[in-house]
Amino acid sequence: MIIIDPVAIGDATCSRSTPATYWDRNGVLRTAGPNELRVTYDPSDLSKPPYALVEPAATNLAIFTEDLGYWSLNGGVVRTLNSMTAPTGSQTADRLDAPGDGAGIYTTFSLEAGQIYTLSAFFEVIPGASNPVIRFGSDSAIGLDGGRDAMVMYFSPFVDGPPPGEYVVASKVEELGDNKYRVFVSFRNVLSAGQVLGVIAYAWSGPASFSMWGFQMVKGTDFSSYIPNPTGSPITRAVDVLGTAPGLLYSNVPEDEPLWVSGNYVKGAKVRDATHVVFEALVDNASGPLTDTSSWLKLGPTNRWAMLDDRNNTQTVANDEIVFVVSPRAISQGVFLGNMDATEVRVSMVDQSFGLVYSEVANQIVSTSGSSFYRWCFNRIRRRSYFLTLKMPVFANPLITIAIRKDGSQAKCGMCMIGPAVDVGLSEYGLSTELKDYSTTTFNVDGTSSTMKRGYSKRMSVDLSVKSELVEGIEEQLISYRQKTVVWIGATFRGDAILCGKYSSFKKVIESYPISKMALQIEGVVS
Repeated sequence: MIIIDPVAIGDATCSRSTPATYWDRNGVLRTAGPNELRVTYDPSDLSKPPYALVEPAATNLAIFTEDLGYWSLNGGVVRTLNSMTAPTGSQTADRLDAPGDGAGIYTTFSLEAGQIYTLSAFFEVIPGASNPVIRFGSDSAIGLDGGRDAMVMYFSPFVDGPPPGEYVVASKVEELGDNKYRVFVSFRNVLSAGQVLGVIAYAWSGPASFSMWGFQMVKGTDFSSYIPNPTGSPITRAVDVLGTAPGLLYSNVPEDEPLWVSGNYVKGAKVRDATHVVFEALVDNASGPLTDTSSWLKLGPTNRWAMLDDRNNTQTVANDEIVFVVSPRAISQGVFLGNMDATEVRVSMVDQSFGLVYSEVANQIVSTSGSSFYRWCFNRIRRRSYFLTLKMPVFANPLITIAIRKDGSQAKCGMCMIGPAVDVGLSEYGLSTELKDYSTTTFNVDGTSSTMKRGYSKRMSVDLSVKSELVEGIEEQLISYRQKTVVWIGATFRGDAILCGKYSSFKKVIESYPISKMALQIEGVVS
């Protein structure tokens, strides 16, 4: 049996003094405000799980990054404005249709000699046209003087990036779909210090047709998110700073109830306290503290926090998708989600030093056809009401992002448990479960009855086989779980052998020298 010992989830903080960009679930580049944790998608494959985006500070040295200049050797350039759909979804990028001979788009700035820089830009390449080239040079390089101080980086084929050279350190190409790319090139500046450089995207010969948008030049080898700069001076994206307390860093589910403040409230008004519990005013002019039961009725957690309490029958509900990020501040190999209504679950883990280290996509739809064509067509669709993974890698301070999806309907989740996985022995055959129903039926004198439907819980009885040298440690571990709701996994491949709850008793039997037995009775939470 394996136990997920959940960490306590409270409020966690993320601070960043500036806005920053990320990709939303539709592949559109968005801007998050200051102090807002970014949850980003992979724009080249939106079916992958989203993940928390945490980055160090960086400065975009390029200016007017979305209003670039253009240049032509022979004047035969046709420049079409607003022809490319920019990653933001707006028609703001410039398109260059050129007959060749070095026509292109450029900007200028000053770099330090010997320093490594990373340039990046969004491109849309027209199929069949010459692939762009990126060229560096002195101020006169805008006129393509071909001097020895010029540096040229070729993109042929474009998606493979530039070949290694004496100044190219690294490169990366992100495919965005529809012939759109974001290109990164890290290089060492071999020109003299303080020299004004031109950066040009163009084609040597033949018809050239491409668009360029969102130019960025950052010191160091940096493949980070785009930093817009509509000004004439360098602009900085501040560092993402996470608090040290474990808890919820981000959720797309709002809290509709206002935070309670001292004052008078009308009857029926709903407020929340600092622990995200909702209260309803029972009388007009309710003004006392929320602990005054004559004025306030405790309803339960807010919609955002309903799945983060220790009850299975309180659900978080959102249209299409529930997305949240938890910072457990502990090694957390296990994630359990219960009382769900979803078609898909996506999970990812990010380490602040190593980046994205794990991702998983689980389809919640269960096949009920039994290889029958008739049943495949006409059986009711069945979905798993739970999700479990024990595959999370071992990192001390990870960020875990979970997306619970049900497109076109309401996604629901009643329980979320994240924490270390503890092995307490081998479950033996004979494991049993039963249902305890808390509904009541009242019978009248004439034999009729009325039923009050209430919740239910599961019970599990299981015997464990434990190595004798481990018995004492497992016993101490179980004692520490007294009156604590944890996830009990009798068998990972059977959902009916998994439940959240507390043990009511456990008995240890020393059967032989190498092996001891334990008998556990577990009471599940109310569903």
